[in-house]
Amino acid sequence: MVLWWASLDGPTALPGTYVMELILGKDTLQQPVVVQADPRLSTPTKDLEEQFRFLEEINSTVSRAHESIKEMRTIRTQIQGFMALIPTDSVYHLAKKEGGQIDSTITSIETQLYQTQNRSSQDPLNFPIRLTNKLAHLNNVVREGPYAPTSQAWQVKAELEKEILMLCDAGKN
Repeated sequence: MVLWWASLDGPTALPGTYVMELILGKDTLQQPVVVQADPRLSTPTKDLEEQFRFLEEINSTVSRAHESIKEMRTIRTQIQGFMALIPTDSVYHLAKKEGGQIDSTITSIETQLYQTQNRSSQDPLNFPIRLTNKLAHLNNVVREGPYAPTSQAWQVKAELEKEILMLCDAGKN
């Protein structure tokens, strides 16, 4: 997927002790790792945790939308394959008509979620960005520094997630 000035990166790890695991074949090696806060920063842990949660929620929603898009594309391909088998003068012309309507609805939902005309990194200059790109862009903006998201960022996130999740649910129905 081609996205414009957007990030699908996960959040920075919070200070704490973690277990790093390396698996090679049947062998597993585990090693504790301590992530320390940058001593040059005075950002409260609470703010870092809030940013972490915010970015995790964004990435979860974008992932769900992208999975829904993949499912819709699979369904659309199956419907198009089925419709191609029905002759024009067939008694099943109503099924072909219904298939066309389903295809049209799925396409409409997908194009609201993602800019399907993007083929290169320059295409977003020519075609407007869609909902998942806007949310992934918010990820990019909020991760610019070690700060808690602003109330405006939370509001934008809530509005975008509401629209995205509504479309994802509509695509399953």
